[in-house]
Amino acid sequence: MTINRFASFLCGALLFCLPAGANMPFGMGQNMKQPDFGGIQKKEKKGSHKNPLAQKPLDELKSEKTKLIARKDYESAAKYLDAIRMVATDTEELKNCLLEMADLYFTIGDWTKAERAYQEFVMLYPGSDKYEYAYCKAANSGKKLMSEPDRDQTKTEEVLKFCQEFIESHKTSEYLDEITQIATECRQTLFASEVNVFDFYFKSKNYKAAQKRLDTLSKEYIPTLPAAEPKALELTIQLAQAQNNTQSMLEAQFKLVTKFPEDQITKSLITSPEQVKLAWEQKFNAPTLPEQPKPTGAHASSNTINTTTA
Repeated sequence: MTINRFASFLCGALLFCLPAGANMPFGMGQNMKQPDFGGIQKKEKKGSHKNPLAQKPLDELKSEKTKLIARKDYESAAKYLDAIRMVATDTEELKNCLLEMADLYFTIGDWTKAERAYQEFVMLYPGSDKYEYAYCKAANSGKKLMSEPDRDQTKTEEVLKFCQEFIESHKTSEYLDEITQIATECRQTLFASEVNVFDFYFKSKNYKAAQKRLDTLSKEYIPTLPAAEPKALELTIQLAQAQNNTQSMLEAQFKLVTKFPEDQITKSLITSPEQVKLAWEQKFNAPTLPEQPKPTGAHASSNTINTTTA
């Protein structure tokens, strides 16, 4: 018996002796999960069974797609582009087809399909000269899918992460400002959501939970969203008054009148800034607050924030 045949015999004997349900050794049997290197291609192949247009010749699909776009029937044209992607084999044609399909979805306001198509382009063609364009369009599509502050914010967090990855790696991109603005809008929405949670705890008189939420939003959002600080100070004053915490209330009032004298929140809460300053000096014998660290980084924003809560 040769060595190879003997080895095969041993492997077969080992498999025969394994008890039912036992895990097979590494590299043997069907229980081992193989790496999937063709996930995208598999999805496209699976999708071809759902698009009957994929049965038509490629030239006919292209011709009909062009006619539909000329008639501004973008929804139908997108279906033809989807079929073209299933039939075409040229790499450049597939790339251009995907981006054109994404643009059509964006034009008709199908944000879910647009985001998915742009993100697929970004994943498949990182070296394309349209990469940054597609990334920005994906971020804009995702922004359209974000919920109001009183709803689940999973999508908002996802879009923020997507934007942040671009901001950190594309410092000189022509799309940097636009994506930075989308990231700011995400933070504004997340901040407003946190304010809603604070309000819930405050109205329930669960001041400990309200304070914890206030500490969290001040730590996580103020450094990158400085325009939200007046709202955070307003909440601090509100909570301090409810707990008869004079020191915390005065400190927040003093910050408002010294750092944000023209802010609408300051004007609505503080009728006499001079009296606040005088009360602070008399109580703590200090004319100013300690120096506060200034926000740094490309994504720090001073944009106006909408703090309206549901």
